Amino acid sequence: MEQTGCGRIIVSTGWGEGGNTWVYDGVTHQLIGAQISSDIGFGSCNVSSYAAGNIDPCDEGTVCSLCDASGASCAPACSIQLLKNNGLGAPQYTLGPDEFYDCPAPEQGARRPEVHRGCGKVTVIEGSMTTVFAADSHEPLAVSYDGMDECSGKWGDPGAPCADETICSLCAGAPDVCQF
Repeated sequence: MEQTGCGRIIVSTGWGEGGNTWVYDGVTHQLIGAQISSDIGFGSCNVSSYAAGNIDPCDEGTVCSLCDASGASCAPACSIQLLKNNGLGAPQYTLGPDEFYDCPAPEQGARRPEVHRGCGKVTVIEGSMTTVFAADSHEPLAVSYDGMDECSGKWGDPGAPCADETICSLCAGAPDVCQF
């Protein structure tokens, strides 16, 4: 993957179990940072990652796959398209009778699993993840993970807040349990 943004060009190979990242100045193309990572410790320090220089994350610009010469895989950073293209995959719309949870009393500040429907969208809240889908096509429009650093935990655009929506619970036995 190649990302342009934040005045840099960032080239990454691999993710998940390991990979390499090279960071270049966007104008001079001089190498300004590098990182190598693995899912297990390695090297003289037996750690899973070694880094040098400027490898600060960048949530701006465009990310393109270096495996696709057509450039068709380019997508804005933090977009749903990038989430689909980067190997992690965007969430799928899987709501149905098997999606109910045994919900204990929520911890302080936590939300119970629920579904919001209205304004052409379906919003699914499950723990620290909220996903917004188009109501008709079930395509993901936005994803947010509370507490994630990458993209400030937000991919895509959820659109304007909906003032006319219904809310139901994904907790088995709740008085307002969702009907599918």
